[in-house]
Amino acid sequence: MSDKTFERQNPAYYARIALLIFMSNGPVLLFLVNLLKLDVEITSGAGRLLFMPTIRNYETALCDILWYRPDHVDFCTIRFGGAFINSLIIAIISTALTLIFGCMAAYALVRFRFMGRDSLSLSTLAVRMIPPAVLLVPVFGLWNNAFCLDKDGGIGGMIRDTFGGRGDTCLAGTHSGIILNCVAMNLPFVTEILQRFIAQVPRSLEEAACVTQGYHNA
Repeated sequence: MSDKTFERQNPAYYARIALLIFMSNGPVLLFLVNLLKLDVEITSGAGRLLFMPTIRNYETALCDILWYRPDHVDFCTIRFGGAFINSLIIAIISTALTLIFGCMAAYALVRFRFMGRDSLSLSTLAVRMIPPAVLLVPVFGLWNNAFCLDKDGGIGGMIRDTFGGRGDTCLAGTHSGIILNCVAMNLPFVTEILQRFIAQVPRSLEEAACVTQGYHNA
């Protein structure tokens, strides 16, 4: 049996802990409560804790993807549902591509020996030193102007002759253009982070895995 004894804390100690918990979780609780209130109840400033929960806010925001038309929505002006789906598609694809290419690049920089490896590894870190706000205007210009295949060029002419149409293809305003920008912006950061992770994996573990795989294939 343990004979440890615990000193009884002052009630003010527990009061401070409760106050800190309330201050940290209060805004989150208020946010969740306001989600189930009407706009009039939120802006009136009454701050009532007793109210009738409603999902009208969700119906108004998601009116473009709902399978039914809410009675209180005369015209669906908010396209939040479609924007949310587009953001979800872009986030999932860009994250997957960034992890795949970043993992391959980091493994090559850590395990292989080739000319310019240290300079290339340092360049990935140097790119992350540039503030993203500085790259906003150049990336916007490239996205609108440079990511196009001219219809008079070789690739554009081939597309026009093969599939018809004008032959000019632009990535502006498409999922592919935004995904390409997200991958280009985040790839140096992912590569730098994964280099440190792969460097901690012992080479003996990889060699043992290769031997085991070769034994099973034999």
